[in-house]
Amino acid sequence: MTKAAQQGFLKDEIPRLSKAARYQALLNGTRISCASVGATGKHGRVSLRYSLYVYLLKDVDFNSLWIWCDLRKKGTKHPKCCAVKPQESDPVTRLGIFVKYSVIAVRESKEFWYKFLTKKHTKKVNTLVNYLDDDNSKYTLNQPRRFIESSKSKSGIYT
Repeated sequence: MTKAAQQGFLKDEIPRLSKAARYQALLNGTRISCASVGATGKHGRVSLRYSLYVYLLKDVDFNSLWIWCDLRKKGTKHPKCCAVKPQESDPVTRLGIFVKYSVIAVRESKEFWYKFLTKKHTKKVNTLVNYLDDDNSKYTLNQPRRFIESSKSKSGIYT
């Protein structure tokens, strides 16, 4: 585990690390604090990459969160794929996202495999898999069913 991963993080993104180090921390599993969101601040979210978030419910101790991006080898499907109904060719089929946290009221540990539920999420996670694989941006831009952040568009571009 990296030194940064052992220390945990204070924001909803993994700060102070290069993109490569951030993705490596996710592949190794990392303790990470998440930001509270919503009108009451009782829900939390963690940014895995640009506009791709893991959302958590109000009973979570935001300082106890641990996330692991379990990426299988190319050609291998993950039994706990993090997308609902991906296409066979989607790289997201190789990724499972494991979340572990403490429940505030009872200090009990909970864990589960996270699921993204929409097509937009599937395209964003396909892009995340490319970055976890250390594929360059040019390669990713030329792949189908991806989401690319853009300085020209706040919402980014879907391929």
